[in-house]
Amino acid sequence: MAPPARRVVRAALASVASLVTVHCRPVTRIQTTWGNDFLSGDSPRRLPVDAIGEDGKVVTQLRGSVRVVDSNVATLERGLLTPRASGASPLVISIGDARVKVAVVVHELVERFDNLTPAQRHVAIPLRLALRDTLHFLVPAGTSG
Repeated sequence: MAPPARRVVRAALASVASLVTVHCRPVTRIQTTWGNDFLSGDSPRRLPVDAIGEDGKVVTQLRGSVRVVDSNVATLERGLLTPRASGASPLVISIGDARVKVAVVVHELVERFDNLTPAQRHVAIPLRLALRDTLHFLVPAGTSG
C-alpha cells in the first residue's frame, strides 16, 4: 500500500503567504457499536469509534464529526454518550468520505405494558429469571412493528 499522500499548498491571508504540507490519510470505513441502548437514568458511556484506512489499519490522525441528531434523547461530549430522555435518535459519524449512521435508543423503565400511552414508544420492563425459568406475557394490540 502506498504511503499517505502529501501535497504542498499555498496558504495566503492578505499580504502574508506560506507553503503548507498537507498529509492525507484516507479512511475507507468506520467501526463503532451499531446499537446504543440505554435505560433512562443510565450513566454516560464511551462511544468507541475506529477509522480504518486503505491498508486495513486504524487511522489515528483524524478530522471529522460525530453528532446525535436529537439532543433531547442523548448528547455526546468528549466521546461520552449521555442519555437524556426516552426516545430514539440517529448518531452520525463522518470522517473524510466515510460516513456511518447508528441508533441511540433511551428506554423508559415501566412496570407493565398494558397501561402505556401512545407517546410511550421506547419502554423496558424489569425482569428477573432464575436458570431455566420461562416468562410469558401478552403485548397489547397495536404495539408491534
